[in-house]
Amino acid sequence: MNVDPVNESAGFNFNLYFEHILSKFGLLDLVNDPSTTDPVKVAVTFDGGSISHFPSHMTGGFKLVDKCCIDPKTGLPLFGDSGIDKVQSHLHCFPVKIAFAKDTKALYQVEYQALFALLRDYESEKKFG
Repeated sequence: MNVDPVNESAGFNFNLYFEHILSKFGLLDLVNDPSTTDPVKVAVTFDGGSISHFPSHMTGGFKLVDKCCIDPKTGLPLFGDSGIDKVQSHLHCFPVKIAFAKDTKALYQVEYQALFALLRDYESEKKFG
């Protein structure tokens, strides 16, 4: 975990964490397989809230939404046979960084720039969608 006491934030090594989660849910092999024609789908997700009258927190991460996700506990499709069951569940969200700051446009540009860059790089390098 990386801690930045100056900006009051903490986060994981995005690349290692991201690939670990993709691996556990059966997606990393699809991403690395050059014969895969459908891109693997992952969404960016944020949530936050007020701590008191002025300070607040913002947690950012990614959410698995791909129909090919396999539940690591059961070995069954994570989103059921339809591929769309339980897609909105918070159980498929994986936080990578928490920041203690007001929710502003600048917060996303400064604190979450590396998360956006990781997903953008994956998308272009591995034909990720």
